[in-house]
Amino acid sequence: MNIHIKKGFTFVELLLVIGILIVLSTGIMLFMKPQEQIARSNDTRRRSDLNLLRNAFEEWYNDKGCYPTAKEACYNMVEDPSIPVGRFTRAYGTCHLCMTKPPLTSSDLSKYNVGSACDPSSPSRDYFYQVYGTNYNCPTSYYIFTKFSATYSKTTDVYGCGASNACGSPPTYGYSYYVSSPNAYAQTAVSADFTCVNPSTNKCVGCGGSEEVCLTVDESACDHKKIYVSYSVCVAANPTAR
Repeated sequence: MNIHIKKGFTFVELLLVIGILIVLSTGIMLFMKPQEQIARSNDTRRRSDLNLLRNAFEEWYNDKGCYPTAKEACYNMVEDPSIPVGRFTRAYGTCHLCMTKPPLTSSDLSKYNVGSACDPSSPSRDYFYQVYGTNYNCPTSYYIFTKFSATYSKTTDVYGCGASNACGSPPTYGYSYYVSSPNAYAQTAVSADFTCVNPSTNKCVGCGGSEEVCLTVDESACDHKKIYVSYSVCVAANPTAR
């Protein structure tokens, strides 16, 4: 009687084992980092919400020849007369969007398929709406900003906002993703004036147009642990570095 002894694995069996190991390791990673997975899920919703709002606002514009005013779209605003009126939402303070809450001024925005678009962390975090134009009652361009909660990933950084959240309204910025009207000037929504603290002088100094550029500056002239999206943010964090 001939006895055949099977030695080792076949190629198919080896692939099967590798596949099982990949599935198991992925499951373990998900189990060990549930908060990160929740954060990624919330960020996916934020992107989806902003795209939904952009489509709705374009439909509104096609019907009315203007974009929604801050008060027609936002549920809260804080007046601040010290800010120039040239930027409507900044002229009237913060302006937050959440379609599950009624706007400050009655409007028919709900008819434009905005759904229930609202930041998953509202009210501690909301979508920020900023409008532009020469007539407060008829905005001609806009931005909608949001801030992601998952660990920064360059692959999802569509606009180069960076790990420092350099997108938004200057000088504080603070957002990591946005949508805008087709005619909005995208460069104005991303900081190009990064600042760091010079260790020798203990002063906030310009270091380049992005965080990556600042990291190439010698540490004797730029503290790599103290890089900020603008001079204002730098001095706010380091009051003696003016």
